[in-house]
Amino acid sequence: MILFKFFLPFVAFLSWIPVGHTDLHDGLLRQIRQKTKEIEAHPKDANLYFERGYLYQLHEDYRKALQDYNVADMLGFVRSILAFRKAEVYYHLRDYDSALSCLKWYQERAPKDVLTSLLESRILREQGEVKAAIAVFHHFIQEVEDLTPENVLEYSELITSEGDFTSAIEAIEEGMHRLGTRPPTLLLREIQLYSHLGAYDQVEKRYNELILTGGRKEHWYYEKARFLHQIHRDDKAEIALMQAGIELESLPDRLKNDSAMQELQQKISSLKKEINPK
Repeated sequence: MILFKFFLPFVAFLSWIPVGHTDLHDGLLRQIRQKTKEIEAHPKDANLYFERGYLYQLHEDYRKALQDYNVADMLGFVRSILAFRKAEVYYHLRDYDSALSCLKWYQERAPKDVLTSLLESRILREQGEVKAAIAVFHHFIQEVEDLTPENVLEYSELITSEGDFTSAIEAIEEGMHRLGTRPPTLLLREIQLYSHLGAYDQVEKRYNELILTGGRKEHWYYEKARFLHQIHRDDKAEIALMQAGIELESLPDRLKNDSAMQELQQKISSLKKEINPK
């Protein structure tokens, strides 16, 4: 079995980090202050409390969100979405029984809202009902129109938590079929799972796929070489390193001189010496 540590830099490489988080935070605070002024002028308006509650929820101030939602409920807010928002807030507050109770109430009134299945699965997982959570998540995967790679990744991780790596791979393949694309994040997840199973030929195939479709070929050739060296397939590792070098040399000078590319060049040289220490 191969350790997974050599995949982590490339999971980070693919991670998306929100830009302008501070701006979003400040914008929400401004909206909350404005909504508070409106509430002061109209203290019996249930809609205003619901709207401020949602702003607090987006701001991740869940206790204040719940307070506003409860006031909106007391003042006669009639839309069923309130129950769903309360379920989300209870989930974040780790009150899973209350979350599930609110969610079930909402589902009775909005049975076609498949997005509720995602929250239900997460609640069930936190309650230790993993098999039930998997079944509910599968329903979500089958029915949701705007499936995302993140949904598929979460589903596979849920299945993996039961120790069923083969079914987790099948779930990713099913998800990629539904997506109509094979995103690098999901191929990397398959690499982890196949590595755990010792299915190294499948790992190599996924690296080849990343090289063809993932962009930044020099990185994927290097990662493939590092993997092949770890499983003692050094002849193939040397070929992959040679290909990584060729891709690196083909880059424009402005990219070759980039610190990240220079670091990659050093890694390639170091791995060559590790394979052929003479």
